[in-house]
Amino acid sequence: QCQSVTHGLWVDGVYLGYGDQMLVCKTYMTPTVLPSYFPAYRPFIPVNATNDFNISLPHFPNQTVFPTVHTIYGLSVTEKTVSVSFSRRPEVHSAVGCTESFYPNHTRGCFTNGTMPIVIRGMFFFDELGFGMPTAWIGPYKCNKLIIFSDRHLECREYPGLGNDLRVEVRRGVPGTPWDTVYRETSGRTGVEQFYTNQIASYDPVAASAAAWIKDHIVEEDILASYRILPVVRTISGCGCSAEVIAAGLPDCAWESANHTVLCSPQGVDPLTITGLNFGTGRVSIIIGDRNGVFKKCDTVKHDTTTPDTKLYCTGYKYAGTWLHVSVVRDDEESRDPIFLSYSSSCPYYNHALRIETIGTTNNGTLCNSRGICDTTCPNSPASCQCNQSAVTGYWDGYACQDCLYGYFGATCLTECTGGAVQPCSGNGVCSSGIFGDGTCDCYPGFAGLSCEKECPKDGYGRICGGFITACSNGTTGTGLCTCPTNAVDGYWSGFACASCVSGWAQQCKVECPNGAGNPCGEYGTCDEGPTGAGNCTCSTGYAGVKCDIPCNGGPTNPCSQHGVCNPIDGTCSCYHSPDKGYWSGTSCSGCLYGYSGPDTTPGCVTPCPRNSTGSVCSDVGVCILGECFCPDTLSSGEKVCGASCNITGDACNIYACPSGTYGSQCQNKCPGYTTNQVGTVTVCSGHGVCSEGKLGNGQCSCSSGYGGTVCTQCPGGATTPCSGHGTCSSADALCTCYTGYASQDCSIACRGGAISPCYNHGTCKDGRTGDGSCTCIYGYLGLDCSSECPGGASKVCNGNGNCTTSGTCICEDDSQLGHWTGSACERCKPDWFGSKCLKTCPKSLDGKNCSGHGTCPKDVELCNCDATITAGYWTGVLCNTCQSGYWGTGCTSACPGGACNPCGGHGVCSQGTSGTGLCTCTYNNTDGRWAKT
Repeated sequence: QCQSVTHGLWVDGVYLGYGDQMLVCKTYMTPTVLPSYFPAYRPFIPVNATNDFNISLPHFPNQTVFPTVHTIYGLSVTEKTVSVSFSRRPEVHSAVGCTESFYPNHTRGCFTNGTMPIVIRGMFFFDELGFGMPTAWIGPYKCNKLIIFSDRHLECREYPGLGNDLRVEVRRGVPGTPWDTVYRETSGRTGVEQFYTNQIASYDPVAASAAAWIKDHIVEEDILASYRILPVVRTISGCGCSAEVIAAGLPDCAWESANHTVLCSPQGVDPLTITGLNFGTGRVSIIIGDRNGVFKKCDTVKHDTTTPDTKLYCTGYKYAGTWLHVSVVRDDEESRDPIFLSYSSSCPYYNHALRIETIGTTNNGTLCNSRGICDTTCPNSPASCQCNQSAVTGYWDGYACQDCLYGYFGATCLTECTGGAVQPCSGNGVCSSGIFGDGTCDCYPGFAGLSCEKECPKDGYGRICGGFITACSNGTTGTGLCTCPTNAVDGYWSGFACASCVSGWAQQCKVECPNGAGNPCGEYGTCDEGPTGAGNCTCSTGYAGVKCDIPCNGGPTNPCSQHGVCNPIDGTCSCYHSPDKGYWSGTSCSGCLYGYSGPDTTPGCVTPCPRNSTGSVCSDVGVCILGECFCPDTLSSGEKVCGASCNITGDACNIYACPSGTYGSQCQNKCPGYTTNQVGTVTVCSGHGVCSEGKLGNGQCSCSSGYGGTVCTQCPGGATTPCSGHGTCSSADALCTCYTGYASQDCSIACRGGAISPCYNHGTCKDGRTGDGSCTCIYGYLGLDCSSECPGGASKVCNGNGNCTTSGTCICEDDSQLGHWTGSACERCKPDWFGSKCLKTCPKSLDGKNCSGHGTCPKDVELCNCDATITAGYWTGVLCNTCQSGYWGTGCTSACPGGACNPCGGHGVCSQGTSGTGLCTCTYNNTDGRWAKT
């Protein structure tokens, strides 16, 4: 019989017998929700006393067997006690690995094909015996390839799916059981803690320690993952089946629908309009492909200016075929919608009366409009017009040669667009080309000028005007400059690329500094401003308060008399009390603490004063100076007073007296600065101090204010205003110690930028009595007082693309590692270079020509788009320096006999290429036949 004696668990006895040596308990019930900590349960199982007992519970593998032996035969029974510990459920603590793993509880930007590994960390992913191996899930999507490093570390490598805020789970055990889930089941940490505390308290008397363990291992929030946004394409339009063509009854137009545009020109010049969702506002690609994986990209993709996220325009998609799939790619994610495009399948005509393109020989047009040759030689491709393109015939294009080649306009297609036909609108806009065009440019966002030659500044992240596209004065009438937003919604931005805040604003330029934007921290502080600043004030030395408007005690030029620390909140002083800095007191720390004396230079106030037998300094009747008591001649009672601590009074002082101005045991020494006049009047300490005279004296001078040194010499700056009022004069040597921000021997020179903010806090001032007040600026700041910034701003000197000289000129980087930059602030690429780091360039031939002069590079693409026309030749290769197959001659303009698609009729070899002759060498053998020229 299986049974339990432990409270809270019962066993239903259903068994299978295996001889007289083993019983298996088949079913047993557990609490609905198991805590991670669980006490041992002890079912009792009778067994044969002469055999060892074993038990196997695959879902609960961490059991430990404790045998207790009794007799079994006769009147006695043998029992063995089995203790079972239940497995803990898996816990997920973090998941990171996709492109935006900013927080351990939410990884974002995962590819929809699930190829970017996600690292999952937690606890109890599998047990030590290997039972119940884990599976990982991203919402409803199972991880198809799971790498197990340990029971705390998994890596999911294949998890294709879609969606946002999907819960990351680790499961272990039979699906549908309580084990097939993660530990964290209820919402809110408090509820989880309370639930498991109550559960443990009912099973285990040591509830406090168990509850503490639970609280340390409960996950605060669900662990989530989000896939990238998938573009969605809804409609496509723009090719030959316009309303007029459909009305004309062309059979092919029966295919035309919202998701299929028909009769597209093989030249790919008809502007396509694609609508959908999630196109964003940045760079996207439009791909036109067939079932065999061969595809063509649109050369030019442009967002709609009003609804950029839902509408795109495509031009330049020269290709052939029908029912080709059209998709939009954004951030490496491709749309998956059934959208199609079909090209025209035969040489077209053009009906100028209706301005529609038609197929066949009965329409009132001429083949290729007499502006080109109809090429039907390619057996596996549709017939197409090879349009004339020269300065004599005009530069024609379109699948019926009915319009101008892009870059030309006018009735004769001879006039080049603004910016030139090779790169119309400087490659930064769309030209109004064609026979009905006027050659003007429509600039892309961020570009300006008649030929879109001006680019609005970009910040350090490559964003036009700091990401505020509308701040750019673009278009043909624009200036190419940024007008930064200054409002409560977007923030108060400034700078040539809107990369910095208006003075006085912080936290993405939306939080004002304490004293207001007009005067952020008053005259005596600097605000931590800028997009990443906190907006708090850092006060200049000598000032305190949130707005830096409270002078420190002792005055801003001498805060706490340099003998204490100024409280940054209210300006009060905490005086130094230490051997290395002295013992000071007073509201401004200007005096020695009771019982200490010394020079007023650093550290000062470190010499203990003499005390009498009761502990009073100088018996409270004398003055302690430099560790010595200076006693008055008499007390108020008329008695004389003397002694080291002024502790001797009356006639006893007579034995210690010396003539005026002398000291020593025999009165043999004269005080410093001792002089007498004609009438015998004695002067000591140069007349500006008191000498410690008498038989108990040491002959030292205690100088008057404004004097110092052994003989009381006048301080620099004069005795009335020693050190010009900007420093302290040493009583020991009569030399000045200048306050911060002042220089020269008498501290009369303020640092450039002012003593309160020397060098405007952008450099180091050469202050002190040996300094001259000049500034050494930190990198990024210029000028005698460091008040000017290098181009690009001190926070990003020369936009991070160059070095600033002491004259404020940027020397831009120009190498293969750091890029090829130019501009006064190194803000743009040098000519012929492009890309976010100015490291991309169009392939060049040895003579320095882009694409060998036989092609162009689409904007920001390091690949040549080779010429392929009758007049420019049919070129191919990385540098466009070889002829396409089937063409020959130095200009690659001549086709081999039989046509370029079927040279030499397919029965010989053509001498092709730039050095070819165009002659056929016919096949002549028994296998392929014996062929001859005709």
